[in-house]
Amino acid sequence: MLIQKFLKLSLPLVLLAGGFVSTASSTVAQTTKALPRIVTVKSMEQGDLMCYLTVVEAKVERSVGATFEICEQKKQFLNKKVRLSYQLRNVDDCQSIGPCGKTRKEWLVVRMARIK
Repeated sequence: MLIQKFLKLSLPLVLLAGGFVSTASSTVAQTTKALPRIVTVKSMEQGDLMCYLTVVEAKVERSVGATFEICEQKKQFLNKKVRLSYQLRNVDDCQSIGPCGKTRKEWLVVRMARIK
């Protein structure tokens, strides 16, 4: 259910040569500039593949992926205004819960800093 919610709001991104980003269905002229940077964190959910954040940027709610370590900081960041930092990371790309040896690259939040 959580993965379905995330997939409805955000497609997996893969960085290609020249700064283009590929989604599961097409390649678009998009860089990390399209990812939300200054947000209010509305929810943080530990998932099977990553941490799932629901954030609000300019009154628009979005879902973004984050490292598992980010979810461990829920008390510090939930309902706070933060600056997000991203890195391209490997994420398991398996149909089942168990490891299959396949991965895909996704932009994940690796750091959050509170803004006062």
